[in-house]
Amino acid sequence: MNRNHPSPFATLETSDGFLGPLWRGTMQSLLDRTREDGFCQTSFGEENGVKCYGVCHYSRDAAEAAGVLADQGCPEPAARILDFTLSHIPEGQYFIVHAYRPDGTPLHNKIQIDTPAHPARALARLLETGADDPALPRCFDRLDRVFDDTWRHHFHAAFRLLDSGNYNEQLGGGTEPLLDLFTNGAMYGGCLAMAEAARLLNRPAIVTERYLERAALLDRGIDHWLYDPAADLYRAALRPDGKAEERPLNWINLYPERWYPGRRSAWRRAFEELWRAEHCNDWGGLRVPSGETGFMKLRTMGKVIGQMLRFAARSGDDRRLEVLLEFLRRTVRRPADLYPEYWLHHLPSPGQSPYLDWFFGEFEGVWNGFAENPAADYTVDSGNCEQCAVFLGCFSGDVLGFSAGGGKVEAAPRLPGTAVAEVRNRALGVHRGRRVAGGFRLDAHELEFTAEAPVEELTLTLPFYAGEAPAPVGCEPPEAEVKLDERGATAVFRNVSSARLTRLKG
Repeated sequence: MNRNHPSPFATLETSDGFLGPLWRGTMQSLLDRTREDGFCQTSFGEENGVKCYGVCHYSRDAAEAAGVLADQGCPEPAARILDFTLSHIPEGQYFIVHAYRPDGTPLHNKIQIDTPAHPARALARLLETGADDPALPRCFDRLDRVFDDTWRHHFHAAFRLLDSGNYNEQLGGGTEPLLDLFTNGAMYGGCLAMAEAARLLNRPAIVTERYLERAALLDRGIDHWLYDPAADLYRAALRPDGKAEERPLNWINLYPERWYPGRRSAWRRAFEELWRAEHCNDWGGLRVPSGETGFMKLRTMGKVIGQMLRFAARSGDDRRLEVLLEFLRRTVRRPADLYPEYWLHHLPSPGQSPYLDWFFGEFEGVWNGFAENPAADYTVDSGNCEQCAVFLGCFSGDVLGFSAGGGKVEAAPRLPGTAVAEVRNRALGVHRGRRVAGGFRLDAHELEFTAEAPVEELTLTLPFYAGEAPAPVGCEPPEAEVKLDERGATAVFRNVSSARLTRLKG
């Protein structure tokens, strides 16, 4: 992996000496795996040269990478990734190829109906940040056709839901076209992204309205058919005959919150349930959710930890957020600057699953269970594209709380247990024809922001952590009004290139 050339994305330094290198190494891996033609390698950086997924470009995974690259000021490789995905759809095929070979021919060509949602979100993010790559209008047109055909083939008007296609990867790999939470939550977010992309590309208003109407239909379908009011939880799936697909609670009951805001109480209930003892593994005194049930509890997927970080930060659950950050510090070691696909807590028993029997036969001795050998490597397939991208997006947008777009910038970091954090060179958008960047520095008493050019609207939040009483806070410039609640002090500044919130003594 080439980590010596200058990188356009933000740098992070923290007092623990760990989160910064993890951020940089993982982010750099997304650049280093992306070819000039947009092919984005899914597996990357594993020890012993093992490639769990072979040399291939998974469309969903690559789109997650494109979204993060777009957000972090790397529009060129992000646009190339989307163009590769969408320009290699076989003639006459209405759905996006699940995974491509390096030459752009299909490797796996099963139908997964959530797939177009992910390039749609990346495309919208590119346009929001001011990217003007000539491939972007072409990508929109291809996605527009995919969405239209997907609706024609897979939307069930009686339920106001899409089915999952012929490969339920997130639900165990079955072929039955379930009406599931993952697919419909993702496509809800995808429809909103397409509406925004249409607006930013100045397409006719009817195009934007069509996508907003589709999002509204999915919202009503999810709320009516997939929400269980008695349990205050979202169901994982519905069968085509309208009967609930009975499945034990796992990560699927929380993960789609990334795209579908829905009922906050239901997401909170799922989060709380996943922290119950029966869903957690013990990692040397740290109890961390696996996100799985039954024999699959042996693993914890990287994207599950990413979503847990996001939800804990957004809800101000500092105790659990600190546990998750400490879990990363203790366990991401081989290599320490590359996020894993999953953590292996213990080895499976023979015969529990044909897939597990194959996997641990194929890679015997490469990865070990933490319970059997805590000193060995139990972080499997470090550098997996989807897991890396989900972690980076959740960490940047929700733990660092740093977002920018449409002339607005927000910095609302939440890093309990971290004394100092400093972000530099974060892409903020385009000002007078050039890209501009900024950053912030957070310590126990102050949050300070600086930028290369004035920001139209800047929102800063100096965090108060669990157990801390709200304290008086001063701001500079002094014109901003500071609002206090139990989570922090927030102020909105206008047309500033620097600002500061400081906790006052007394």
